[in-house]
Amino acid sequence: MFRKLIIAGATLAALTVPTLAASDWNVIKGNRPSSDNQSSLCFVADRAAAMGEEQIGGPFKSQALGLDAVKKYAACDAPNHS
Repeated sequence: MFRKLIIAGATLAALTVPTLAASDWNVIKGNRPSSDNQSSLCFVADRAAAMGEEQIGGPFKSQALGLDAVKKYAACDAPNHS
């Protein structure tokens, strides 16, 4: 009886973990980590935008779809040099 319970629990965990690990990809515009605070860049990340960043698009099901979207957003066209 206990053995069947362990097998059932392991099976449930094996089917649940990949679903929980699947994440959405977002296009984020943030400050470039340099001394030039006026420049910014767009990147694709498997997280939400943090403080000081702006989420431009998403969620996307894959990183490749997010990278394709970066090319289409006007906010990501060119670095903001002033």
